[in-house]
Amino acid sequence: MSLIYIRQAAKNDLEQIMPIIDEAKKFLKEEGNPQWQSDYPNVETITADIEEGVAWVLIVDQKIAGYTAITDGPDPNYKKVDGKWNNDLDPYVAIHRVAISDEYRGMHIYDDSVNVLTNFSVFPAQIEKLADFAAVSPAQPKNTIVPNVDLNMYSRGLGTRHLLGGMDSSSRFVKVAFTLAHAPKSDDETESVTNFFNILHSVEQAKRLDEIEPGKFEYTMYSDCMNLDKGILYFTTYDNNQIDAVDMNN
Repeated sequence: MSLIYIRQAAKNDLEQIMPIIDEAKKFLKEEGNPQWQSDYPNVETITADIEEGVAWVLIVDQKIAGYTAITDGPDPNYKKVDGKWNNDLDPYVAIHRVAISDEYRGMHIYDDSVNVLTNFSVFPAQIEKLADFAAVSPAQPKNTIVPNVDLNMYSRGLGTRHLLGGMDSSSRFVKVAFTLAHAPKSDDETESVTNFFNILHSVEQAKRLDEIEPGKFEYTMYSDCMNLDKGILYFTTYDNNQIDAVDMNN
């Protein structure tokens, strides 16, 4: 899974930023868009952005994938507009000079409403799949198929009977979304860490259940989480489900 984040740009990023700007100019020209078809933006423009502290870069796996300038208003570009602002008093920010590398164009950022990550299928498809399991519940189901018949609810957990349990991405996404949504919430660190690993272990892959090529299997080698404030790493391994902790400050 790719590591994606943004950070402020520095002068030593220029050699990676400018080719992205040039790719964006070429892309706009091919699309018949007259924007950026002069010398703007050029290295002086981007250098000024960096010096003013408004330059930001998108990082994908430690590589610069995009650029933008974010300015905290008032922005002189918008003092004169064709028309009238509905509100010209509240503070605002303006986003200028957005460019994405050809290598990464087409990537998307989604609002992760279920707090579950995926690398395949694409996120919207995973979310849409959840609708197939909208009736899944920790509670016993109501008899709506033949309401006039007193059915024998022969087992606990029948509300989760149709919950997927495969090793495929979609099955694991559905199950971990369900588990997370119904897991206990706590401000206590020990309880929160315990709950976290119970959620992850609900979809871990055991050996010899997910064949990726003849005779070769994928499995969950370890699971981990970290308290970023304290610098404490918690982890379990395939051979040891006891939660261990490492203080990264020592």
